[in-house]
Amino acid sequence: EREEGNANSASKQPQEPKKRRRRSSLLKAKDTPKCEPPLPPAPLIPPTKQPSAKKKRSSTGSVDSTTASSSKADLLPSGKPRPKPQKHVYHDYSAIPDSEHFVRKKTGGVTMPFPEKLMHMLDKESLLNPDVISWQSHGRAFTVRKPKDFTSRVMGGYFRQSKLTSFQRQLNLYGFRRITQGTDAGAYYHELFLRGRPQLCMRMQRQKVKGTGHKQ
Repeated sequence: EREEGNANSASKQPQEPKKRRRRSSLLKAKDTPKCEPPLPPAPLIPPTKQPSAKKKRSSTGSVDSTTASSSKADLLPSGKPRPKPQKHVYHDYSAIPDSEHFVRKKTGGVTMPFPEKLMHMLDKESLLNPDVISWQSHGRAFTVRKPKDFTSRVMGGYFRQSKLTSFQRQLNLYGFRRITQGTDAGAYYHELFLRGRPQLCMRMQRQKVKGTGHKQ
C-alpha cells in the first residue's frame, strides 16, 4: 500500500508545474493590454469669429492712422454709417408669353395704374424727349436724364404729382429699384417692367403702407 501511495504521489508530482504554467499564462493574459478600436475623428471646429476692428489708441491717447482711415471709409459724407450692399437676384420674365385673358385686379377706381401710365409715357417721351427721360438700350430700365426738365415739362402731362420726390415714392411703392453701379447707374428697373410688354406690368402690385393696412 505504501508503494502504491508513493506511486500515486509520484504520478501527481509532474502535474503541478502544468497548473503553475496555466496560472502564469492567465496572469500574462490579464497583464497584456487589450487592443481597443481606434477613436473616431475629431469633429470639425467652426472658424472663430474675428474680432471687430476697433480704434486702437496709443499710449499718448491718439488714434492710429490705419484704423482711422478704415473707419472713415465706412461713413457717408453726411457722417452716417454706409449701408451694406444687398444681394439681389434678377429674374428674367422676358420669355413668359402674354396671357390674352389676363384680368387685372381692381385698383379702387383708378382707370390706369401707375406702372401702365409710366410705360405709356416712356414709349412716347423716348421718341419726343429722349434727352429728358428714355428707356435704356436693352429695354429693361429707364433713366431720368434731366430731372428739372422732367418735372416742369413732362411729368404734369401724365401724372398728378408735381415733385420728383412724389414720383420716386410711387416707384418705391411699386418695387422699382435704382441701379447704383455700372453703365446703367442712375436707372430704375423692375423685373416685370420691360419695354414692349405692357401685360407684364399689369401684374405689378403696390405695397401696403405700414400702419394704415391699405394701399395708398
